[in-house]
Amino acid sequence: MMVYKNGYPNNNNMIQELILKKILEKALQEVSRFFRERKFVFDSGEKDFENAISRHTQEVINWSSEITFKDLSQNKYTSKVFIDLDVYLMPIKTKIEASEKIQKITSKNLFSHTPKHLAILGQPGAGKTTLTKFICQSILIDESYYPEEFRIPLLIRLRDLNNYISEKSGRSPIINFLFDLLGLTIRSKDASVKEEEMLLAKERLLIPILEELKSLIILDGFDEIAEKKNREKVLEDFRKLTLSCNNTRLLITSRSSDFNYSFENVAVMEICPLNDNQVKEFARRWLVEDYKVADFLGELEKSPFVDTAIRPITIGHLCAIYERSGKIPDKPKTVYRKIVSLLLEEWDEQRGVRRVSQYGSFELDRKLEFLCRLSYELSVEYQRTNFSSKNLKTIYNRICIDFDLKKDENVQVISEIEGHTGLILEAGYKKYEFAHKSLQEYMCAEHLVKLPSIPDLKLLTTLPNELAIAVTVSSNPSLYFTELVLNHFIKIKIAELFIINFVNRLLLEKPDFNTSPEVSLAIIVLYSLFRDDEVAQATLFHFDLPKQFGQFVDRIFLRNKKLSINGVYDVFAKDEMDSGEIVLRLRKKGKRGILIGKYESPEIIHVKKSFVADLDDQFVV
Repeated sequence: MMVYKNGYPNNNNMIQELILKKILEKALQEVSRFFRERKFVFDSGEKDFENAISRHTQEVINWSSEITFKDLSQNKYTSKVFIDLDVYLMPIKTKIEASEKIQKITSKNLFSHTPKHLAILGQPGAGKTTLTKFICQSILIDESYYPEEFRIPLLIRLRDLNNYISEKSGRSPIINFLFDLLGLTIRSKDASVKEEEMLLAKERLLIPILEELKSLIILDGFDEIAEKKNREKVLEDFRKLTLSCNNTRLLITSRSSDFNYSFENVAVMEICPLNDNQVKEFARRWLVEDYKVADFLGELEKSPFVDTAIRPITIGHLCAIYERSGKIPDKPKTVYRKIVSLLLEEWDEQRGVRRVSQYGSFELDRKLEFLCRLSYELSVEYQRTNFSSKNLKTIYNRICIDFDLKKDENVQVISEIEGHTGLILEAGYKKYEFAHKSLQEYMCAEHLVKLPSIPDLKLLTTLPNELAIAVTVSSNPSLYFTELVLNHFIKIKIAELFIINFVNRLLLEKPDFNTSPEVSLAIIVLYSLFRDDEVAQATLFHFDLPKQFGQFVDRIFLRNKKLSINGVYDVFAKDEMDSGEIVLRLRKKGKRGILIGKYESPEIIHVKKSFVADLDDQFVV
């Protein structure tokens, strides 16, 4: 028989009281001899037990019924927005080869797949707590949700133990917490009783009560326990209970990097990133109306940060912003900064979680600086988002001294960053990766713009996306763009693919170019560099920069005057594109080109008529 299905704790009181009375009587009968021999007395009454369960169940209902965070205009009901998640049957970091496939199940099948207790891992924002809220709601209200398995959930939010342990002796925190939660009290007639004996008595009484209750004990947020010694105490109790309980099951959740343990009778699983269908379903449940869902997904698909939507925390905040404003932020840099802030600090702050660094001066701002530097070094050195532990160690040894970190602590430092931020992940055996390529690009760009000068461009010719973002996040995009093109790109051989990717990313990033004649010159020179490469490859008459480049130029000239080149350059060739547009090749008439500040235009430039203010139709050969 169910205790709390089909309603809240006050329904069917007579049946509930009868069941709870029998549970308590049976447990006391089992420990009666132990208590008598050791002079322990059970001081609670049946009403204390019943009231404690009723009170706790109501607290769980209130906690689990809604999802809330700062960006939401109003809270969301868990039952309405929860989507069934996929769960790997083993942690992803156990993969030996990148190609290895790990079997997965849906979260609704967690308890039917295995009779074992569960450890559910996930990256920050993967949906661990929302999953536990859904499970709590389902046990209490949904009659079809494992009716033979669970009567009630018993919830311990492990962050609450940080204060609880300091108030108590600190030993057996889970057993003590459950004992108090259930309204149980015992005392000894022997004034000299030792703490170990009292804890043993509590354990002997608690186990049979839990077994008769047929509850699911949820330990949410192992990573939120601040001190290592307290984590060890929690794990000791977890081990005891998982070996002692058969009818009651335990489920512990944790960030992946913080749970590197293996226990008998415990299955360790990990929440998968959202797939495309789940992202669509997530948006449908949050935004409801079809036209809003379609518009949101369309905007998301066109954005450079679409890869971040695989985490519920990210797409949830993007949906919340869209719900309030009718659009996602126009500038991608706004989203990058929001997501990094969420993962670094804001999400923990909203939930009252404090994470303590094991390294004295390695606070959040330094972690971000470290990640930005790491992103830059790895991007320049390896040009990819994933890397081996050997790659990581090489780069760590190069930069650790700048952050007052020790060389032999590279594994521990990266593990702390993974646990505290989720921006870098252990993706397999001795394999790591950035959580999202777009965020790696953004952090690399943040490091670039804080350098005292633009580095040797030969190092950067593989980073068109990062340089485009650097232009956007710099304090003066016009000046940064001009310096890149007129003092760096122009001096070395730039491949056409680099320019295409650079321009495409600028179009996506939408930098704010202010009024500056240098920008007008830089646009013409950038286009000319592309055409020069095309001429060299004899593909001139077949290919041009994307059509959006024209829109990009038009947007710049809304604030800037087009350059006057008549009298400075002559046309010496016309090239016809596949599109039918004409590109003019121009050569200086004399020794001097167009001078703007410290910059001078090159010997030969390529322009469309729309790029300049005045140009004769004269065809000069």
